[in-house]
Amino acid sequence: MKKLFWMMLAALPMQAMANGDDPIAYKCYYCTPAEMEDVALAQGVGRHYVYDYASRSIMGFEVAQAGGNLVANPFKAESWVDRQFRGMAALYDVTTSSMTIRFDEVKLLAPGTEHGREIGRMLWGHHLSALHPDHAEARETIHRYLTEHPELVFLDTTTSGGRLLKFAHSIENPAPILATMHMGEEFLWGGRMRVDFYFDHATRHWHFLDAKAGGSYFVQNSRDDFAPAEGRFTFDHHYNRPELPLAAFIERAGWASLPVHGEVVPGKTRSVRCERTTDDIQCYLD
Repeated sequence: MKKLFWMMLAALPMQAMANGDDPIAYKCYYCTPAEMEDVALAQGVGRHYVYDYASRSIMGFEVAQAGGNLVANPFKAESWVDRQFRGMAALYDVTTSSMTIRFDEVKLLAPGTEHGREIGRMLWGHHLSALHPDHAEARETIHRYLTEHPELVFLDTTTSGGRLLKFAHSIENPAPILATMHMGEEFLWGGRMRVDFYFDHATRHWHFLDAKAGGSYFVQNSRDDFAPAEGRFTFDHHYNRPELPLAAFIERAGWASLPVHGEVVPGKTRSVRCERTTDDIQCYLD
């Protein structure tokens, strides 16, 4: 999944914004003021920010040339820098060295539900698949939900002149913020649907990553996802009420121009088998 993550990230259109003005923060763990100053001096002439994750604090330094020496003049970080730093630090997971946030029981209406033409009225992974005709609208709904959430408003750059704090380690090893949402569909179909979005620093936008549930159920995002390689792939829907995800699977297959052979037997049909031979894919109800 990590390889797919970066392939998706590389393919994203880049918005025209002055990201070169984004401030860069350098780490200094359990540091004294003098040690933080040394970190700033090591970066050379310019404005630098040094943070201490242990104390959740960040300090600014103006490094200048004075004669034959470099001097670092400390200053209090701007309020927007401090706010962005604290927001990101609150999401940092020391076990994975990444910034993550989790939301449970997310209940949002799916596109078009007021017209009664969708499978299920609540938005879940099916609506976010690139195969879904309204996936762009569904993804934008999630983007706005995340953008307006109190724990993530620090990403709003309207008060910072479009600037967004960047950690030095993320320049060579990008680690976007990951938002994991458990969509509130369990009461409808007996399965806990997990949807992942990530925040791209360059575009300032939340982007869809994938959607999956327990067992072997995940939401196909393209035709190839039904059979990623040659051979047989079985997609199980072994929940208390498999009707909704099974019907959604068949609908996605139809959008991908894939035939699903067989008939759904209520109470018995719980899985679909897809087989790829060369470039041909066929799916069968088991």
